[in-house]
Amino acid sequence: MNLKFLQKSIKSLINTFFIFFIVLFGAFGFLLIQRYYSSYASNLVMLDSYKNIAFFNLGTIELSLERSVSQVALNIPTPISANFQNLLRTQRESGTPKIEEAVHNLMESGNTRSADRIKTLLLEMNEVRKVTDRNIAVSIDQRDLDFVKKFPFVFPNILEEIQAVKYSLTTDKVDIPSNINNLELISNYAWEIREFGGRERTYFAIALFNKTPITPEIQERMAMLNKRAEYAWKKIQAIRTNPLLDKEIVEEIAKLEKGYFIDYNGLKERLKEESNSGNYSLEFGDYFDRSSQALALGESLSKLATNRILEYAETEKNKSFFFLLSISIFTFLALGLCSYLLHYMNEKVVGNIVRITLILDALSKGNKDIDYDGFDNLDNEIGSMIKSSKVFRENLLRLEKLMVEQSSAVNETTQVVEMLDKSSKQSAEQAGQVSEISQLVLTAATEGEEMVNQMKGLQADIQDKVITINDYIKELEFQTNQIGSITDVVSELAKQTNMLALNAAVEASRAGEFGRGFAVVSIEIRKLSDESKSSASKIQGLIDEIKKSVKKTVGLTEMGKKTAIEGSSYADQTSVKFKQVADSIGKLSDNMSSIAINLRQQARAHEEVLLAMNSLNSKTKKLLEAS
Repeated sequence: MNLKFLQKSIKSLINTFFIFFIVLFGAFGFLLIQRYYSSYASNLVMLDSYKNIAFFNLGTIELSLERSVSQVALNIPTPISANFQNLLRTQRESGTPKIEEAVHNLMESGNTRSADRIKTLLLEMNEVRKVTDRNIAVSIDQRDLDFVKKFPFVFPNILEEIQAVKYSLTTDKVDIPSNINNLELISNYAWEIREFGGRERTYFAIALFNKTPITPEIQERMAMLNKRAEYAWKKIQAIRTNPLLDKEIVEEIAKLEKGYFIDYNGLKERLKEESNSGNYSLEFGDYFDRSSQALALGESLSKLATNRILEYAETEKNKSFFFLLSISIFTFLALGLCSYLLHYMNEKVVGNIVRITLILDALSKGNKDIDYDGFDNLDNEIGSMIKSSKVFRENLLRLEKLMVEQSSAVNETTQVVEMLDKSSKQSAEQAGQVSEISQLVLTAATEGEEMVNQMKGLQADIQDKVITINDYIKELEFQTNQIGSITDVVSELAKQTNMLALNAAVEASRAGEFGRGFAVVSIEIRKLSDESKSSASKIQGLIDEIKKSVKKTVGLTEMGKKTAIEGSSYADQTSVKFKQVADSIGKLSDNMSSIAINLRQQARAHEEVLLAMNSLNSKTKKLLEAS
């Protein structure tokens, strides 16, 4: 793999991993943010919706009280008192602003259709109020009786239409938790109990105030209103067993049951009986207070359930906002951390890996001028790699220096070995020549012995043989002199070989491990040199003896010329001496053959050493070139 491609691949791999992780984590975080934002927005809408529903509930409850007071005032023969006027004003000021605030919220949320409908209903209500105020300010004979008859239907219809708009807001919501749905149902049914019970209460209040019987038509209308309140109560009873309802709601339902559907229903039955005769035992004020207390229980239950819904919506909104904020902060922190890690990996990790890779690449190519700045304070794996590369660089420099020294030593040793090889070859050639001459001398000695034996049988020819022997002896003396010269050369070569072997051993010790094999060869060369020297010394001794014998023979031959008689005796002695010469020359020939063999072996050893040194020199040069 290409080194630059590898560097780019590592960096690209890390960048790709981190970018993929950042994109993946960012997408996941964005989905979570989007989810919790949707939840938060949904809870905001739900909270606004519940607020509007609460405003409608509370507002219509107050308006229901206004309707009740207005209907009673329209059926009182005399103009209403200041207390009635204050009560009406209080109900209007309590109920209308709540409805108007709900309309304002609907307009801001974009639900203009519902808002426009409520505005229209409020305009109709204001018109009804104006007519009501004109009628209750005068006595009953001056009132618009047609309006008085229609009022129990007109004003309640307006309230029911406002409630219908409220219900439409409720149906706009989806996935409502069951406990919230139960609270909403309780609030609506409690409102119906308050509304329908309040309408029924109005008829009782008018009859009681005027001390008049309740007509069958009114009784039928009151029975219908009571059934609607009873139906709402049954729905609440079905919900009250739900374990999700909190204790306070359950207690408020129990209060409504006792205060309205037990105590107040008993009071209504009593008034129904008394209404037939027109003899009421209960005063108007007492009834109004007791009925208001009973109806207030429905109002209280509706308000409590509504407040619970608002509390839940506020809690859910806060929770969703907290989760949205937490997820957003965590996502941005995580993305920031990933970005920082990506920057750190590129600058501190991948950058350092690329730098150490370039350093190692430079070292592998023999470049030892490396800049290690910026790596001194790295206490990690990259720092360990830097330290290792520094040690490798220092060892490389030491090895290069050692190789230079070794190359010089190898060159010198090679030159010495080449000289030794040439000398050994020359010694081998000269030893071969000496061996050949010794063979010739041996042959001549044998022939001389045969001639002495022939002298015994041919005494007559002794003079001629003696002369011939004298010639041969002179020739022998000349050859022995040559052998002496050759042995001197061999001895001198042995000395030089010994010195070369000693020098080679010294150079081998300098070369250390690389010269160990050559040291062994140099030792063998010294042994061969010592043996050559020893053999040459022996040959020299034999030659000295031959020279002595030759001198004696020369003397004897000279005496043989004078005394032929004594020739036979001297011939015997000469035969013995010739035998000794033959033996000595034979020994000399054997020694010279051994010397020749040893020198040839020495020459082959020198060739092997030379080849080894040339190979070592070549490898050393290659190492130097590689470094």
